[in-house]
Amino acid sequence: MDYFMRNSAPFHEYELTASGGTDKVRFYSSANYLSQQGVAYRSGLDRYTFRTNLDAIGRKLRFSVNTAVGYTGSDMIESEASQQVANPFAAMYYALPYEQPYVNGVLVHSGNKASFGGVYDTREGADALERMQTTSYRVNQLKGLLSTSLRYQVNDWLYATYNMGLDFRENNEIRTAAPGSNAGKAAPGRRGRTERLCPVTSSLHHPRGLLTIVCWRSAIGWW
Repeated sequence: MDYFMRNSAPFHEYELTASGGTDKVRFYSSANYLSQQGVAYRSGLDRYTFRTNLDAIGRKLRFSVNTAVGYTGSDMIESEASQQVANPFAAMYYALPYEQPYVNGVLVHSGNKASFGGVYDTREGADALERMQTTSYRVNQLKGLLSTSLRYQVNDWLYATYNMGLDFRENNEIRTAAPGSNAGKAAPGRRGRTERLCPVTSSLHHPRGLLTIVCWRSAIGWW
């Protein structure tokens, strides 16, 4: 367990707020930063958010504008939410209790165990450890929100209102595998890979539905 899990998973959060105004105009703004390590090594997230609200009141007209922007970068474990052996939590369950990942300071896994004269256990713990050390999986998400509300008082008993909202979201998933690693040998050229995975989406919403959605995929290999 010591190879895969931290003894603790601390987090830090900081927030700055400002508010004020008059009887006609009021505002509220906040900025927040959150950093948290995951229980498993190589997991964690950093999140930045900013929000501001503005309200104005006139003799006949009232309006409000609310905006929010957020960015989250998440470092994920291998085979997240699955029982595959690359998942460190699954590996701790599958690995034999007497398995020793290192021999003379060298990590012995399925890809190099033949050079050590053969190893007779399944090396499921060592294989997961090798993946943890030589690959990465990061998910970046950018979100934005804009909403407005407008009210016009025609007379004492009649008024007109208008509401509009926009919601933007972009997800970006990136995987890497180091040259010479088991995962890297499976890539074209057998020397590593950086891959941008679908769904990498950009979407924009308004009250009538989805406006745009874009998805792309790209990969870079070391040759």
